[in-house]
Amino acid sequence: MLKNGNEDLSAKWKRDTIRVLRYSAVAMLLNDPDSLRDRLLVWMQTIMRAFGAQRSCDVTYRVMQEVVKQHLTPIQAELFCPILELNRRSLGVTA
Repeated sequence: MLKNGNEDLSAKWKRDTIRVLRYSAVAMLLNDPDSLRDRLLVWMQTIMRAFGAQRSCDVTYRVMQEVVKQHLTPIQAELFCPILELNRRSLGVTA
């Protein structure tokens, strides 16, 4: 579980991840990853850096791509995984 002092952040992490996932689905359907990046990911990136959550983001969106490949058809996964990779690169650990 994610902890910030004595506070359990798991519920917040889940809400934020679902929010990003929903916006990601819309970006995929509209074929507009630029708006996702500009309107949500840049803002979320600031928050994730402030809380030092980049490693968790990196793992979350890396694993999510593998799960998507297991549950969607190859064509569906081919459409959605680039959006998840954008999330991982934007919110995860930067080199």
